[in-house]
Order: sequence, then structure tokens, then C-alpha cells
Amino acid sequence: MAMADDMTSDIALEIGADLDPGRFVAVARAFFGLVEAVTAVGHAGRPLAWHVRVREGSNILALDPAPSVSPAEATAAIDRIDSAVRALVSGDLAETLLDEEALDNARKLSDLATVKGGATPMRLWVRRSSFNFGPDIGEVIRDETKPAYRDFGSIEGTLNAIQDGAGGLELRIRDPLWRRAIKCSVPEEMLDAAMQYFRQRVEVFGEIYYRNDDTPHSIRVHRLVHLPNDDDLPSIEDVRGLLSDGVALE
Repeated sequence: MAMADDMTSDIALEIGADLDPGRFVAVARAFFGLVEAVTAVGHAGRPLAWHVRVREGSNILALDPAPSVSPAEATAAIDRIDSAVRALVSGDLAETLLDEEALDNARKLSDLATVKGGATPMRLWVRRSSFNFGPDIGEVIRDETKPAYRDFGSIEGTLNAIQDGAGGLELRIRDPLWRRAIKCSVPEEMLDAAMQYFRQRVEVFGEIYYRNDDTPHSIRVHRLVHLPNDDDLPSIEDVRGLLSDGVALE
């Protein structure tokens, strides 16, 4: 078991057991994905650049900000990670301010702490403070984020695609109005149209599943409409004079 003096980086993951190569890669991917997603929240949606530190014979994966990251950015990023990890460990997801991607990676990392025939102890280290990251965290995330009720409606946003755990593509809608991306279940016959509007604004209609806090979790899409880009919308000069009764636009 590592001690605080063993930590030469502000962010690290300690793996308390030997893992086969496939599970080690999955653990590393979930850890890196969690850090990138948390730091992207306060960095205009873009993850910071990180360097991985692994010592020979060590069971610790460490991350340091890349030289291109300013000291102020690095401090702010580590502050966000510290707050997020403390909230996840305490079970208070309302205080994490994490989006769907970050919560998915936290859940995956937590689930990987359990293997057949036993457990794989894992600890997250932030500024030399350690936090046990066990399967109970994944259970809390599942309970807090599962849909509570459903209704029919529509959602607007930018259509994106990410790689799911099985290596396939998962469609999501992202809009600044919602803190988390919204999963889209698109029927086979609509996939070509959906991919045609990749990274463009759309409005999707269908059956929306909501969380307990009334935010949308996912939508089973029945219809998809492409929305014009901001550059395609008429300017104030284009609509000047269209109002009746002599009303003018200032």
C-alpha cells in the first residue's frame, strides 16, 4: 500500500492487485477518461493535456499537467478533480457537477474494482490525500442517474457520437441548457439521417426519460429535424422592414 510520501504527482490511481492486460487497460482508460471529463467542465469543454507517469515495478498510474498547461489552469483543474472525487466518495452526486461522460467513467472505474473471486482495491490520490474507489460508488451513480419517469416531447442540441463500452457508437445530444449529454436511441432506419447531421444542431422528438431531478436522461427518437446553423439565420438587416404598421427595428 502506497503512502503519501510515495506520491510525486497531484493526481494518481493506486491499483491494489495484479491485473490481466485487458482489465489494466480498461482501468487506465476509465481513470484517464474521468480526469479528462472533469477538467473539461471548466475549460470550455476541452480537456487539458496530461502526461502519464508510471514507475517500473509500481502499481501507481500518475498524471501531471503537460508543460503547455499554465500553473493557473493546472491548479484550477486539480481543484475540480479534488472536489469531484470527494463528492463521489461521499455519495453526494448533486455536488459533483459532473456531466454524463464523467459519471460514466467514474462508474466504470468503480465497477472494475470487483473481479470474479474477489476485489481489486483501488485508491485515487489527489494532492497526497487518498480515497477508496470501490464498487459502492458505481451503485450510487446508477441509483442517482437511472430514469424516474417518462413523457413525450422534444429536445434541441448538437448531435454527437461517442464510443460505448462495447466499442460501438452511441449518439448523444448536448446543449448548454443541460449539464449532461442526453443519450439518443435512434431506430435503424434513421441512422443514416442522424449521421448526416453529426455535430450539427437538431431537434429530436420522441419518448423522453427523466431523472429524479427532472433533467432528461435519454430519448427514444421517433423523428429528427435538422436546425439551421447560426450563420444560416437571417440577420437584423435581412428582416428590417418586414414588420407591419410601420414598426421599425432600431
